Amino acid sequence: MELVNEKLSGLGSIEEGLTVDGQPLGFYHFTGFDSDAHEIMAMKYAGSNIKAITSLIEWYRSVIQDDRATNTPWGYDSYTTFDNGKPITQAHRLIYRIRRDLQENFPDPFRVVKDRPCYYQWFRSRAVLEHPDIVQRDFSSSPGQDNHAKLETVISKLKARNEELLNELVELYLSKSWSITKPLRWIRRKLKI
Repeated sequence: MELVNEKLSGLGSIEEGLTVDGQPLGFYHFTGFDSDAHEIMAMKYAGSNIKAITSLIEWYRSVIQDDRATNTPWGYDSYTTFDNGKPITQAHRLIYRIRRDLQENFPDPFRVVKDRPCYYQWFRSRAVLEHPDIVQRDFSSSPGQDNHAKLETVISKLKARNEELLNELVELYLSKSWSITKPLRWIRRKLKI
């Protein structure tokens, strides 16, 4: 929605909210704000909305000045760390971006849940096995740490766990209960249940 064709009005103040054609303003993009191009264009096209636009721009300018004074970037932490404070790496982002199944299973990839599956836990247990090239590239690009050694440790632990699981699977296949249930599995396959 462009404000050129719409009626922006205030409900009294920025704190109380602004409306566009009687509906709450949900989003306003401050393109070119740092170069003053935004204000020039906003005033050029404000029309009868000049008071509300000016109010909105002044509010934004004061918030930016407050943040610059405290040296706090907006929303910085919310996109650089998981809920548990662990850093989000390029590998986390890339693997999530290329895997539709992960996006569907973990719609909020930043959320870390202790007793339920979450993207953070999936990445820790599966990423190095399913995408070793991406994980290794991410480890090797991080300065100041012996990342190769860390990666080798992670890989060896995952290989050991994989070996344990394979041994459990072999034990299951050799078990009496597996052979007893063989006819039931055959029937299930035939009936496609």
